[in-house]
Amino acid sequence: MSADDPTKDEAGEPDAEGRRDPLMVAAIVKAFDVVKHIASVHKQPTLGEIARACGISFQSAQRITNGLVESGYLDRDERLKTYRFSLRTLDLQYTYLRTDNLLKSAWPILMGLREQTQMRVSLCVLDGTEIVFLLRLSSNPKDFETLLIGRRRVAALTAGGSAVLSTLPPEERRRIVEASDLTPLTPRSIVDPEAILARLDACEKQGFCIRDQETHVGEITAAVPLATVNGRAPHAIVVAGPGKGRTVDDFRRDIVPLLQNAAIALDRAHGPDTA
Repeated sequence: MSADDPTKDEAGEPDAEGRRDPLMVAAIVKAFDVVKHIASVHKQPTLGEIARACGISFQSAQRITNGLVESGYLDRDERLKTYRFSLRTLDLQYTYLRTDNLLKSAWPILMGLREQTQMRVSLCVLDGTEIVFLLRLSSNPKDFETLLIGRRRVAALTAGGSAVLSTLPPEERRRIVEASDLTPLTPRSIVDPEAILARLDACEKQGFCIRDQETHVGEITAAVPLATVNGRAPHAIVVAGPGKGRTVDDFRRDIVPLLQNAAIALDRAHGPDTA
């Protein structure tokens, strides 16, 4: 049986001391590697592309994708020999959103914040070195891609991510920043790790973060963390709007107090532990 055969039921690769995790099934790990690769590319990949990207044989890629097709989570284009996620994958997203009590509490509060600001309003959560957008509301009907839930951004390069990172201990902030992909999102993105860490210190002291055209050109973004037990805030509320006719000082004066009130209201509605 080949070393990368996903049908074998054994633990994953051994660690530095030769130990294996008895609870880890290598086939499942490799299947999720395939899933993550398909999610990360902007076109439908072929079997060969999947195999090369995941470091497995063509045969293993074929077995894994066949299993995902049979289970209903992948669709195969028989003409192009490529793969894409099926509609069934939306069931996972739907279940996550429907059963998350924080999101239920946040929805009316974010709706009110959007009405007050007439800008895009989001709720994001920290996941490793990135933030993931869980709720996004906008008054602009043309705002499509920026409203997609599940979208990821490097935390250190965004206002929402900075708001969350500013609540973490300094050593944890540094670890996350140094592990991040600091490729600039716009020409105004700050990507020097020490400069980012200094700005996180400032965010911690003032309790909010504002970024001027660092995520999207022509857009100012403000964010506040959600209060949680033990001083941890894995979530943040974000307001983003066009910078034309507005300044950072305008956001600090007009938008930040509304954000802070929304965070307080959500903390009261959901309870002290929003993690």
